[in-house]
Amino acid sequence: MIKIGLTEMHGIAKEVAANPPENVTYIEAKDTRSVADWFFTSPAVGVLRYFKGKDCDILEAPLFPIITNQKWIYTPARFSGATAFEILNIPLPRFIRVFLIKQLMLRKNFIKLIFKSHAGRETLRSFAGITDKRILDKVDVVYPCMRQVDDKLIRYNQGKINFMCSGDFFLKGSANVVDAFIRLAEVYDHIHLRICASNDMRIHDEQLKKEYREKIDNHPRITFGAVERDVMLNEVLPETDVFVSPTYQEAFGFAILEASAYGLPVISTKHFAIPEIIEDRESGFLIDNNHFDFIKNGKVCVLDTIPKDFMNFMADNIYNHMKYFIESPSKIELMGNKGLKIARTKFSFTERNKKMLSIYEDAMDNS
Repeated sequence: MIKIGLTEMHGIAKEVAANPPENVTYIEAKDTRSVADWFFTSPAVGVLRYFKGKDCDILEAPLFPIITNQKWIYTPARFSGATAFEILNIPLPRFIRVFLIKQLMLRKNFIKLIFKSHAGRETLRSFAGITDKRILDKVDVVYPCMRQVDDKLIRYNQGKINFMCSGDFFLKGSANVVDAFIRLAEVYDHIHLRICASNDMRIHDEQLKKEYREKIDNHPRITFGAVERDVMLNEVLPETDVFVSPTYQEAFGFAILEASAYGLPVISTKHFAIPEIIEDRESGFLIDNNHFDFIKNGKVCVLDTIPKDFMNFMADNIYNHMKYFIESPSKIELMGNKGLKIARTKFSFTERNKKMLSIYEDAMDNS
């Protein structure tokens, strides 16, 4: 039995731990206080923490790099997460942070750098500029897995269409969905929009925030508010027909993958790993907004305001794609089933476990 110590036990890691490959067991690894605790500082908990790997054959770090003398594997969504640290609270140039992480990865005990997508792997070059063959030889891509949803939760409504969006209201493009939906609702009376988001809305532009709260509050067929995880999985997603997530930024797209696992067609953007999840015009529609400077050059993770031309472009495209499903309701099930097939094969536990077991066994054989 190979014992893998997971250094982070977030939701996805818990699901992985509950569905291990054959002859593998996952346990929670505990960090140990060391000099690194005060030397390396970060707003993110867990970056460059020290692990002894007690009772583990291999340590696996799902989110952030660690310090250890044990064999270990790092499985980030993108390389930038590895460099989210300072030294003694002093900001460092990117090239110095990248250099330090490279030294960790050149050590013999570092086994694999496994990205969750090919888009993530590309950040090794585009963000870090790493071309060292000694590191590239340790790089692989293994898609994250999505549990198989019970067939009884996969259903399609007759006579009405429920659209749903979730997450950070502005960053995930929900404001653009609202604009498109209001236009459509003037013509079609059998559609509804549910927005699963917090009241915060996280944008510095108070006028924009007020404008969209009024649009939502004044529309009888828009439901707004955060929901518990259990409610999302057992009530909201099964009652949804089309998932709309025209996000401005994405680390991977787990909410999009989860929607596909429920057999929902998805309207999203051609951002980062999303085209690896959604096949454009097959399992959903992808909007290409990468030509806008707002997306190319702006740091949109924290929004100040949103350019009007960008807002209009997004709303127009979303309107057209939502209208397609309204006027061709049979396509909802057809495209949804294509996404469901992708979720159950490309992103299945079977596929991930096969690849990870091979990596674990190779690491053990090279002891």
